[in-house]
Parts: sequence; C-alpha cells; structure tokens
Amino acid sequence: GSLEESAFRLALNTRSRWPRIVDQSSDLHRFRSPVGLDHEKKEVTAFLGAESGGYQLIRGRQFVGKSTFASHLIKECPWPVAYHFIRSDRDNWDDPETVLSSLTDQLRLLFALPGREEGQGKTAVERFRAVLHMAGNLLEDDPTRHDQRAVVILDGLDHAFGLEKRCQGQLLKDLLPRQLPARVKVILTSRPGGHLHHERCPSYDPIEFEPWRTHVASPGTDGETERNAETLKMISNDKTLSEALWALSVFTEPVPLAALRFVRPDITSKTWQNEII
Repeated sequence: GSLEESAFRLALNTRSRWPRIVDQSSDLHRFRSPVGLDHEKKEVTAFLGAESGGYQLIRGRQFVGKSTFASHLIKECPWPVAYHFIRSDRDNWDDPETVLSSLTDQLRLLFALPGREEGQGKTAVERFRAVLHMAGNLLEDDPTRHDQRAVVILDGLDHAFGLEKRCQGQLLKDLLPRQLPARVKVILTSRPGGHLHHERCPSYDPIEFEPWRTHVASPGTDGETERNAETLKMISNDKTLSEALWALSVFTEPVPLAALRFVRPDITSKTWQNEII
C-alpha cells in the first residue's frame, strides 16, 4: 500500500496497543507557527540544553498565544515530546488521571520503556513519577544519549486547576514531583493563578509570556523607544485596550505594534474603539 496507508495502519496499531494515549494530533497541527518570539525561544533552548532536570513555566494571560507557542515547541523540539493540551470542553482532557496516563504511555512508547504490566495496581501519579525516573535513568546510563532529553509539555494548567474548573483546590504538588531526574524537562503553560503557588509545589523556571509588551518595549530608532515607553504606560492603564492587544498578540508580534501605531494619536480620547470595531 501507499506510505499514507502505512502511516494510517501504524496509527491504528499504536492506538490499539496504547489506548490510554489521548490522540491530540489534530489539535496540535491546527496552530499556526508563531512569528518572532526570539527571546522566548532562546530561554526555552537554554532550559532544555542544561543537564539538570526541572520545570519551565510559560505564564501569561488569556489569548496571548501560549498554546500556539507550546505547539511550536512540540513540533520543533530536537527530541520527541510527550505532550497534552488540557481542555475543559473536551472529554476528560482536563482529568488528571487521563492526563498523566497519556503522558506516561507516551514516554514509554517514545523511550521503549518496559513495565506496563508492572504498573497495575498503582495510581496514575505513581506510574507517571516512575516513568520519569525510568527515562532519566535510561539517559544517564547510556553515554551516547547524554545529549538527549526527555521532554514533557503540558499546556493549559488553568483549564483544570483554575477557578471553577474540575480540579480547583487540588494542588499541583500532588500530581507533579517536586524534583526531576537529570535530563528530564517538563514545560508547563498556564494563566496566572493561585494554583501555581504553594510552598511544596515544584519550583519553576518562569517565562512571563507577554509578546506585545516585549515587542513594544524593545529599543527603536529616532525617538521610537521613548514613544513606545509612553504608549506602553497608557496601555497598561487602559484595561479595554490592553485586553484587545493581548488578543491580537495570538497571531503575530507585528500586528499589535501596527495596532499601536494606528491608535496612538487617539488613544486618550477612546476614538480607537469606534475605528477598530
């Protein structure tokens, strides 16, 4: 048969052998590649390059493009990635047992780790923590794989743990190990919230994800830096405009900047609302 047919049969075989893996491939590929974000990409690259295990938290408000950036990292990562998009409007995609079981079996599949049968009788949390250590030990024990990383990307913590969500009040410390083995990297994305703060939660290497703010605040020429700083101050004090530009920043960095130049002359009189709408 054709290559496409072979890939389809392989996907069916994988789903039948690994039924706990949540197939989110269609969601992964619906995101467009982000434009710019060089600073954020460099921070993630540096985080992945370090041998020590750990967490990186990409934190930002709604509609700033966290999921778009996460999908880019999944597709562009030099190593295979176990990933999950938490969503409260999809069947059990926000259920901790479903999330951790999917990530666990993805790691087993990616690293050919044994022990699915040995996990019988253990909780999803116990199986996930065990497989993280198995992956770390595999990379540690094989000198030819010291440059490799076991990467997990978990997008949208707030969809499960935020206010009025399925797991409100449940602590991340009860799901994610505080310490990770060397070469094991977990990247999390979330809106800000109390679910990220607890003395026993994992410590994160944070990225404050603010694409339009970073771009507008960057140095310019011919007095543009000063004008940008003045505009940024006005935006910060204007909740409606701020929210509008957060939404625009999902798509590209230049769009919010163009919007700023468009509305700057009328920003204090609010005529921009009629102009844009």
